[in-house]
Amino acid sequence: MIKEIELHNYKSLKKIKINLLFPINAVIGKTGAGKTNVLTGIYTACMLAFSGKIPKDNDLNVTKGFFIKIIFTIKEYTLIYSFGYYGKKKASIIDSLYIVEQGKKVELLKKIDEYKMRIFGCKSPLFIPIDSSALNAVKNALLLEERPDYLKTISNYENIIAAILLDMSRVKFISLFSIREPALFSISDFEQYLKDKQVKDNNLEFSFQLYDFFKNNSDRFYDFKTLLKSLELIDDIELSEINAKNEKGESFEFNIWRFKVFGKSFPFSWLPFGTRRIINILFVLLYEKTPLLIIQEPETSVHYGLFFKLLAILYKYAEDKRIIISTYSEQILNHISPDQIVYLYNSGGITKSKEIKEKSLHKYLTSDSSKSKFKSKIVELGSRAKKLIGW
Repeated sequence: MIKEIELHNYKSLKKIKINLLFPINAVIGKTGAGKTNVLTGIYTACMLAFSGKIPKDNDLNVTKGFFIKIIFTIKEYTLIYSFGYYGKKKASIIDSLYIVEQGKKVELLKKIDEYKMRIFGCKSPLFIPIDSSALNAVKNALLLEERPDYLKTISNYENIIAAILLDMSRVKFISLFSIREPALFSISDFEQYLKDKQVKDNNLEFSFQLYDFFKNNSDRFYDFKTLLKSLELIDDIELSEINAKNEKGESFEFNIWRFKVFGKSFPFSWLPFGTRRIINILFVLLYEKTPLLIIQEPETSVHYGLFFKLLAILYKYAEDKRIIISTYSEQILNHISPDQIVYLYNSGGITKSKEIKEKSLHKYLTSDSSKSKFKSKIVELGSRAKKLIGW
């Protein structure tokens, strides 16, 4: 489990620390405060730390001097992993992994300069590439059939190292417009997916995962449908078969997911944006084995009351996950404690954070009058819409 993340030098961030002590953790602040930078920074940092490589084309928009520290709890152990890269002409990775045993901090591995790493129990430093982290070198060595001798010195910690690698690789980020839509699929393609777990198309992967959920975890899939129904978004999820022929006249069977609303079945793309987004969020929540789920503005395209119902579901089903959300809704302070919130503000182009204390909650809450104006506007728009469609 990821317990704490500290991020340095990512876009507008100089230094931000987020303690993940609770299932739900919120990042709030005004427009331009840097909420999105915090979320993308955490996700990017975890992906880079897992890969152990410097991005070649720098499409991840990270600068030299970028650094992250992640604290994990694995069973009874606490582990501290630091990763970053620096350098003016040629970038170089630096990283370290420590384990806390009986109150003492023990170094398991560390990249000590551009080409050398130190491993627990080894007398001499080991040479590794300039663009690789020490953790990445160990990860690659663990995958070899004939493992190098130096791994014997950390054999007692192999499972722990594998666990933190797995945690970083499984971090999920649901951005504002990253909605997957289930695609047509065949059962034979699904069976192949189960073997290699690789598919290039995100929408096709979503279909495979839905089918895996439906077929191999029916109780959890039923919970998924029940939650969506309780939110009055859909009535049911159905799997339909489609027969098609190619140019040679050969027949093929495909499957497609349909969503039942008010007694009629619709393709996913016909559902409202907010409904599609909540389906994606709840699917990841119930299906994915992610230690950290990052959600950008879950209230977007969702009416006021539904957002807080969604928040309650996230809290109930988080289980051993940690969830970070960003939100413009300062009313969230009425539903979770100040300890679960990081308040961001922009000072001279730099994103900074501060704690919110119970006695000063009123400073951050949106006034009831503005909320009433918002609600009345929605009612007005709803009335216009009903007139247009003849209700």
